[in-house]
Formats: sequence, structure tokens, C-alpha cells
Amino acid sequence: MECGLNRAILFVRSKGEAEKLVGSLECEYYHSQIASIEEKAAIVSRGTCGQSSPFLVGTSSLGTGLDYRHIRVAIHVEEPYGLANFVQESGRAGRDGQAADSLVILNYGWKPPSHFPPSNRSMYE
Repeated sequence: MECGLNRAILFVRSKGEAEKLVGSLECEYYHSQIASIEEKAAIVSRGTCGQSSPFLVGTSSLGTGLDYRHIRVAIHVEEPYGLANFVQESGRAGRDGQAADSLVILNYGWKPPSHFPPSNRSMYE
């Protein structure tokens, strides 16, 4: 599929957060409760080929299976569910071999979850 260049994916933790961003960015969003394969394909097509917005918002369900070449940046709004999710979602960007970025945006005052061992917590503070 070859459509719009220089697209961005914003990964969020919930459908509710996706709906908030979609209202601000006026873009498509993808989540696991979309029933049909056809509807999922249409959302991805509009998100990658649409002319109105370079953004596509999705929950972690978008982190697998998307193979669109011109994603320049994967943005994680809030912390990803884990390292595996972060790597999988970040891998959506740069699939054409060109430079791409992966960003994590955290709220001011964010603290690492308490399940991080104390020896690893210092790298997050």
C-alpha cells in the first residue's frame, strides 16, 4: 500500500483515550473492539492514505500486523504496557528503511509503577 508519506501513529492505553485524541487531531482510530476485518482494513487505509490528517491513533491492538511503509514516528501517549509492547509498537515506524522515531509522552509527575524492582527504579526517576 502506497499512500500518504510521513505519517505518525499515536499509541494509547484505552479506547477512551483514543477518542479524546481523535477529537483533537481529527483522525482515524483503531481498537480491538472493531468487529470486522473489513472495517479494520478501512480504518487503516483511511489513516494511512487520508489527506486530512497525518495521524492514526490506536490501542495496543494496532501494534501488530500494521505494515505501512511511511510511518515516520510512533508516539506512545503514557507508558506502554511493557517492553514487548513498546518494541512491537515502535517497530511500526521506519518499515521502509528510512529514519524514524519512537517517543514516549508521560504526564508531569509520572512515577514508575511499584512493580519495578528497586534496583531498576532509579533509571526512571
